[in-house]
Amino acid sequence: MKVRKAVITAAARGERLYPVADTIQKAMLPVVDLDGLHKPVL
Repeated sequence: MKVRKAVITAAARGERLYPVADTIQKAMLPVVDLDGLHKPVL
């Protein structure tokens, strides 16, 4: 059974993701799957 949805908790200021985290919320950053496709985290 494949996992279709997941919750990734993203608490903190996102300093390691600077400057991307300044314009986009961390929860909305895309995740690159094993097949190389970008998939948004909802």
